Amino acid sequence: AGAGREVFIGGSQTTLEDCYEPSLVPDDGTALAEHRRWSQTLAEGGADFIFLETFNTSREAKVALQAAKEAGLPAAVSFVGDGEGRLLSGESFAEAVAAVEPFQPFAILINCMQPADITAAIAVLRKATTLPIGAYGQGLGKPHEDQGWLFEGANNGVEQYCNHVGAWLKAGATLVGGCCGTNPTYIEAIKRLTTP
Repeated sequence: AGAGREVFIGGSQTTLEDCYEPSLVPDDGTALAEHRRWSQTLAEGGADFIFLETFNTSREAKVALQAAKEAGLPAAVSFVGDGEGRLLSGESFAEAVAAVEPFQPFAILINCMQPADITAAIAVLRKATTLPIGAYGQGLGKPHEDQGWLFEGANNGVEQYCNHVGAWLKAGATLVGGCCGTNPTYIEAIKRLTTP
């Protein structure tokens, strides 16, 4: 960070089970107990806010937002969808926003999707809330069942990715970045897009 620039540290917290399998979300009591432990640990570790990432259901997102609030920290929440304008649970982005807004996240985002799918969904997100919105998608590569992420393939190179980031910014996103398959080169290019 440059001199005089204020820096905030966000503690990342995601789903308790698989981000891509909404059927594995535990019952609310179990989820709340686990998210409380996680949020409290992040608070004790000095996080300034909690960044709830890659949530596939509004139900677990609400529980995680409650846990963050109980830990005394503000939180942003980010959802992962199916490329058809819905969360992996089948809820629309608008339904998910309506479900989590009462828990007062300071921002709502979309992440860990193909950039083109985010581009299609970000306008829906903007219409669904007056809160700050954002997005961070997948760069080069693809998920792999045994090896996590494989950094291969020609899709979503930096230039193509940044074309989508430009569309997200035009649609009203104020928080942008990169998820799986991105690296510092992507972030440097995004910074050039957003720096006057």
